Amino acid sequence: MRRLVLAAALLLAACGGGGTTQTVRQAVAGAATVYATASIAFTAYASLPRCAEAVPKPCSEAARVVKIGAGLLAARDAVDLARAVALSLPADAPVTALSPEQRTALDGAAAAVGGVNTQITEASR
Repeated sequence: MRRLVLAAALLLAACGGGGTTQTVRQAVAGAATVYATASIAFTAYASLPRCAEAVPKPCSEAARVVKIGAGLLAARDAVDLARAVALSLPADAPVTALSPEQRTALDGAAAAVGGVNTQITEASR
């Protein structure tokens, strides 16, 4: 589980762009990739036995499974909205050229995916 979270963190860092101007499609692809990695990590966490006094760690907490699952659904919707924005623009449109509304959609996807990633990281401790 921790390896999966570490892999997701490294992947997120790799999607940073390294000082070059990212296109909208690259930014959305990065968010979608991190979302997919978070989904895999969530599946691994949710498949662990539920925590109880008699269950040793690693285990999963039922309330966290529900919360992270809901977060993943919201993140998927946010990534889908950002993808629709990206597809409505030229393929090479830079992130800096977005309207405020389009930027909100892109930022919303990044925030939603980041929030789920944080929840999964906290759950794996």
